[in-house]
Amino acid sequence: MGQKKGGRGRGHKQFVVSAEDLEKRNERHEASARARDKRRGEDDEDADSEEGSVEEVDESERRLQMDALRDTLVEKERKAKGPSVIETANPNAVKKHVKLKDMVRLLSTLAQTRRLFSGRGAGAV
Repeated sequence: MGQKKGGRGRGHKQFVVSAEDLEKRNERHEASARARDKRRGEDDEDADSEEGSVEEVDESERRLQMDALRDTLVEKERKAKGPSVIETANPNAVKKHVKLKDMVRLLSTLAQTRRLFSGRGAGAV
């Protein structure tokens, strides 16, 4: 059918068939869990040192600071807006089709008017 498109492929689950396979799988999982805990432990130590330098603020002090901040912000006055859309003709509008019988009628009237004006002479228009 062709190759699937999309993200990375993931490994299939490995089913345990025997007790030996179960022990090997458990050892692999424990080793990866220890490595993960070790990595996370190093990250936690860095985060703890950063958190110690930040002052702890009471909830009431935090509310006072937020209220003071809100008071300093000034809302801008909004301008009254007029109509936002300018009316224009649609350049993609479908033009009305002229039927053949209407075109014949138009041509006959044009021919009649030419005959009328051609009979008056060259100077009359």
